[in-house]
Amino acid sequence: MRAVRMPVPVAEAFAAALDLAGPVAGREALPPAEAAGRVLAADLAAGGPYPAFDHAAVDGYAVRAADCAAGQALLPCPVQVVPGSRPAALAPGSAARIFTGAPIPAGADAVAMQEVCTAGSDGEGRPNVRIDGPLAPGQNLRRAGEDIRAGQPLLDAGTLLDLRHVAAAAAADCGSLTVRRRIRVAFLSCGNELVAAGEAAIQGVPVARDSNRPMLAALLARPWIQPLDLGIQPDDPARLRAVLAEAAGAADLVITSGGMSVGETDHLPAAIAALGGRWAALQVAMKPGKPLGLGRLQDAALLGLPGNPYAAFVGAVMFGGLVLRRLSGQPAARPAGQAAVLEAEVSRRAGRTDFLPVSVQAQGPPLRLRPLGPGGSARLAPLLAADGLAELPADGAAVGPGGAEVLFHRFRDLF
Repeated sequence: MRAVRMPVPVAEAFAAALDLAGPVAGREALPPAEAAGRVLAADLAAGGPYPAFDHAAVDGYAVRAADCAAGQALLPCPVQVVPGSRPAALAPGSAARIFTGAPIPAGADAVAMQEVCTAGSDGEGRPNVRIDGPLAPGQNLRRAGEDIRAGQPLLDAGTLLDLRHVAAAAAADCGSLTVRRRIRVAFLSCGNELVAAGEAAIQGVPVARDSNRPMLAALLARPWIQPLDLGIQPDDPARLRAVLAEAAGAADLVITSGGMSVGETDHLPAAIAALGGRWAALQVAMKPGKPLGLGRLQDAALLGLPGNPYAAFVGAVMFGGLVLRRLSGQPAARPAGQAAVLEAEVSRRAGRTDFLPVSVQAQGPPLRLRPLGPGGSARLAPLLAADGLAELPADGAAVGPGGAEVLFHRFRDLF
């Protein structure tokens, strides 16, 4: 792990987050119907062609196109072909009634739509069909493998599988998909003052409702993650050491919130150090979220978030999402965002990257943003109307009325 100075510039913090861990090693094979939401561990190739056989694309009549070259043909129609059947070869100069999805008889090379056909019978009651209009070879049928060839590369390792992927895999006869095991993520909140929402407080004792742990639970509620909720822990060094040691032995990533600053009750950094853990960063030059830690303990990666709710939120979506994707084997890189203009006057400090909740005012170009609500690392209400976060670069000065160029991170991309 690279050694970095403190406070760490945001760019270095992202690099440190990428260095914390690689993809987990465990794998399992799942049928397509159970693989949605998991991360593909190996490149996937088609097990067979799709379509699997030549078949009719419409209801109609299977024929030889040459028999209809004159533009109108009257052909005997002695058989019909339904899906799931095994038809006999088509005799020259005849037709077969056929339905969508049914296999094309050998000898046929086109299907006449029933809308241009008239069914009838000859003088002896034998069925026939009159076909109006010429047909071209290949018309109204689907050839085996025209969509996906047997052995064709389908998906790359690292793909987060969704309904598109499992549909294509099943159609191409991939009976199982090799996926990475779920990553195990332990998470907890620290603070003597914290109680869960709805929980009765001790009479006369001021309490704060724990919002960070439910927020992390929501972030981790994904099929490729196995969350381990360690609850609310008191500001007790011995207790924290015991809980963290157990968590590091069970999880790939441990996420904490609170206890990361420099106060006398902020015990997490020292607890990690006492257990032999290493911190790659303990402060990041950003607002909100300066007291943010990136490190390792035993075989687990560590993400220490601030206790203030908005600061914890920014750290979770900007850095937590990156570490989670890295562990899972998905493509992982610093959130790129998109260029935008912040249309407001903002007071800020040079040398620090700022993250502001914003709404989109105009699609542009350029995309134009409006900051929401008064600032503050503990405020959550502005997030409710926000479309994402504006990232103001550390080398910028205060933003005047004319606005400034920023990076815009949409929530739908971060989540």
